[in-house]
Amino acid sequence: MDELLQKISKLEALLEAAMTRIAELEAKGKQDSGNSSKPPSSDLGRKRGGQPGHAGQTRELAPPEEVDEVVDQDPQTCENCGESLENEPRVDAFLRQVTETPWYKAFVKEFRLWLKACPKCGKTTRGQMLRACRTALSVPNSMRGSACSADATG
Repeated sequence: MDELLQKISKLEALLEAAMTRIAELEAKGKQDSGNSSKPPSSDLGRKRGGQPGHAGQTRELAPPEEVDEVVDQDPQTCENCGESLENEPRVDAFLRQVTETPWYKAFVKEFRLWLKACPKCGKTTRGQMLRACRTALSVPNSMRGSACSADATG
């Protein structure tokens, strides 16, 4: 009989430990932005980033008279079939601007990402943005800060 009572005591202790652990795990599963480092949007079951239906925001392009430098970026090859576009006429351009703000004056550099049509397959390919300006905010070594902006078509 003593052996049976010992087993029951051990099982009760195991059950108590298991119940405590279950309660801890359930509490952890109920974390929200108020009791953890989770973002407030997670409280509503939303994913990170822009939400469906949200209108994006971009900086307005500087007028042409305020652009200090224009850089033309032509595509070299068709992104679809690899055909050379070097001698093909330009179709259209997507405008991107980087505004660098040195202490004395903002310097606006406009990148014209030209479209060219492939003579082989007809696909249009756009020139690529310089790697340093592919993000919404880039900081060149020569400047303290810069911002990239795009028109509504790109």
